[in-house]
Amino acid sequence: MSTASFRRAVPALRLDDARLLFAGLAAMLLSLGLPWRNSGLDSGFGWAWNPGYCSISWDGYSYCTTWDLVPDVQYSATGPVPGFQLPVRILVIGAVLILLTAWRRRSPVLVRVGLLVAAFAPLLGGVTVTSGRMLFLLAGVAVGIALHRSGLLRVALTRGPVRT
Repeated sequence: MSTASFRRAVPALRLDDARLLFAGLAAMLLSLGLPWRNSGLDSGFGWAWNPGYCSISWDGYSYCTTWDLVPDVQYSATGPVPGFQLPVRILVIGAVLILLTAWRRRSPVLVRVGLLVAAFAPLLGGVTVTSGRMLFLLAGVAVGIALHRSGLLRVALTRGPVRT
């Protein structure tokens, strides 16, 4: 199948679908500004200062020790972490670029690759419910609907059991 006949076979995006596509892609990028990881405790290794102390022995003399530094596990409270500070930003930006390229070239294969990358992005840091992940998933659904309406994403739906 030549490129010209392929472009004639795949219908172009209508204006409403184009708006939905670009709104979804923009929402995917905007989701990076929202929290992708909840607040919690982060542990790390550090040093603790152990002060010296004095004690009195049984014969009435006082013995004092010096201070020292000992290795210690430290915990610090963290707030919600936005997506642009996490490794998920690479998958989100990659998915948006792949989907833009797929729309520009009218490539159904790249559409599936872009949506597959977008499907794995929210799973990268564990499965938690945060506003950034939810906005990204809703934007992915909007992009999928726009690409399905344009004919670039075809989904085979069956109604009931398949009879042969």
